[in-house]
Amino acid sequence: MLHNSSSNQLLDPVTLGTWIFQRSHIWQMNFLTAKELADFVTKRGLPIYSEGHINHLWKLGLLRADLIVSHQEVEEAGFVFLGQEGDTFLYTDARVPQTLQDTPGLSLKEVQAVSPTLEILFHPFRFAVLHCIGLPVIRISPLQILCPQLYRAQERMELWRKMIQPTEKDFYCTPYWNDVVSLLVATEPCFYERVFEHLHVSVLHTHSIPKRWSLEEVSDTINYPSFEALRAEIEQHWHDVSNHYYALDLYQLKELHQTLYIRAHLLDENTDVHRILRLGDEKLRLNLEGNLGGAMLFRTMAEFLRRATEEVFTVQLKEEDQWGDEVKERLLGSQRLFDRGRYAGNELLRQHGLSYGPRLRWYVEGDTEFGGLSDLFKDFGATDIEILNLKGQIVQKNQIAFRESLRSDLRMGIFSFVSLDKDVSRNTQVVKAAALQDQICGGFFISDPDFEFENFDLSELQEIVWNIALELGADTTKKPILLEATKAANKGRIFEEGVKKASNDLPELWGIAKGEKWGVRLLQYALEHPYKLNGKERLCVQATREAFASRTTSYNYSRRYCHVDPQTGQNVKRETPMTNEELLKEI
Repeated sequence: MLHNSSSNQLLDPVTLGTWIFQRSHIWQMNFLTAKELADFVTKRGLPIYSEGHINHLWKLGLLRADLIVSHQEVEEAGFVFLGQEGDTFLYTDARVPQTLQDTPGLSLKEVQAVSPTLEILFHPFRFAVLHCIGLPVIRISPLQILCPQLYRAQERMELWRKMIQPTEKDFYCTPYWNDVVSLLVATEPCFYERVFEHLHVSVLHTHSIPKRWSLEEVSDTINYPSFEALRAEIEQHWHDVSNHYYALDLYQLKELHQTLYIRAHLLDENTDVHRILRLGDEKLRLNLEGNLGGAMLFRTMAEFLRRATEEVFTVQLKEEDQWGDEVKERLLGSQRLFDRGRYAGNELLRQHGLSYGPRLRWYVEGDTEFGGLSDLFKDFGATDIEILNLKGQIVQKNQIAFRESLRSDLRMGIFSFVSLDKDVSRNTQVVKAAALQDQICGGFFISDPDFEFENFDLSELQEIVWNIALELGADTTKKPILLEATKAANKGRIFEEGVKKASNDLPELWGIAKGEKWGVRLLQYALEHPYKLNGKERLCVQATREAFASRTTSYNYSRRYCHVDPQTGQNVKRETPMTNEELLKEI
């Protein structure tokens, strides 16, 4: 039984043909000739089609044309006259499909011949009809061809012929799929700009025959006056299309949306790649070839259908990525990947390691931390973690020097870490105020009293300095000089002064206990010995571990459900999650 009985037809071809005749210039995808359609579908994962194949299928009524252009008046059953422009006659294709017969009495040239006075035009979405026709086609291994006896190819072919007979109904499902495509073709102009964030206008177009321009031949200046006129015409077209959608069955549309997604999956199963490519521009997505290109075309059709259905029936269908809402919210911080601008999309790219911008911006107070962290992340190739040296200038002239940077991080979806010393109270007050006002997403780490003595015991600092001195050729008998000069140190600055004092007798100690190189040695030691002598994990190790974790943590999810505690600097759960509106205000 065929699917498209009059009782459940999705769109009368005459209605579509009338719309195309009246406003063909609003369609965004080029209508194709038989040869162009053959090339188009063959490059996108379907069996090899020629212009003759397309003509033959069209003549049988198995493949419906979207518009028929003739240079003379035509009297043929199923050709519905739309109008005349000069010497050109325009028709819509409303023919009834014929039965496919392998007729030996006709030549191949005869069955594929189309009158030279006719030009038949197809929307690229007719790809779906040809995909339906190609489903029963046998897939043969090269070895079955090279070794037919060994692989019993003849026997398998006979078995396939018996199996394929019941499935020939797929071949004759073309009326249904022609009907589906007609609805999708009608919908295409209405949501093209929303899906691809781009709109084409042909400034040279003056007649109703579908445009035949390439992307390079059109104006796409957003303020060009024609765009407003075009959008108004598209809006009027959507008024007509949406009224038609209202008469359709919502359940049937939901099933069709799922079917289109399944067809995409049949062509290419790389759903992670599909999600990523969906974030690309129209040229990337529409110019893809191979099975992947065909799959993305099906997903595009599905998205057009979904958006139309959602708008007409005020419902929310599952997006084409087929992830559940809870999964997406946990991974991306949003239940919708394609409907929230670039916010969730950027998070998806980060999750797959495809974002080359900063993932974390770590603000430090001085050269020691800057040198150690920069060297560490460079060694790991963590270019997505950016270290910024504020050189102690968190506060300048009673104004917050880096608060705008924190706000910028929020806009860009970048985690912010701040490392500072407790002995500079004004700096800690500023950072805690930022956390209190919810202007930081990440965390802050306060060293008490400073970086050196928060993370290391005095004996460890002395040992690190002495090992450096030995590498520089220090006299091994003079270590007591260093120990004596630094024994009373309880802050990094005092320790540095002690080392400087000892350098009078040990010149190898000069300039060791400060600067970026000193920071490198300190962090190297900390990573080799992550726990202090009292068994507690070093703060710098904890912060570094959290920095690496941020590279695979969902920023959007963290921002929505967590905030930085203004006292501890750690991420804690919010009492009330941020709303979409609050998140969008930060972008």
